[in-house]
Amino acid sequence: MFQRRAQNYRNVIDPATGFARGRHEDGTWVSPFDPAAKASYITEGLPFQYTFFVPQDLPGLIELVGGREKFVAKLDALFAGGYYDHGNEPSHHIAYLYDNAGAAWKTQEPNTAVRGDQLE
Repeated sequence: MFQRRAQNYRNVIDPATGFARGRHEDGTWVSPFDPAAKASYITEGLPFQYTFFVPQDLPGLIELVGGREKFVAKLDALFAGGYYDHGNEPSHHIAYLYDNAGAAWKTQEPNTAVRGDQLE
């Protein structure tokens, strides 16, 4: 039962955008959609951040968003856009996801994990 439930994240990752996205009761996606904007269906975070909150099935998430290259590009975009928030629990693990996508060295890249301005 719990293994089945752990796969429910697949119901909220929009294949067209590759991001966690709200759905209506009829299955249609909430519109308009901006993964970098606050949304009523996300608590204390952004769809951009919650897309990566699948610690129980990282290989499945990587495959679902289009493979390792697209996953790494999505991580890069999160950091480049300043959407990483180390002070919020759903983001604590994100910098380390590069390792699961075969780009472990990027976790150590300046401005990837915790930027200096986030520590002030």
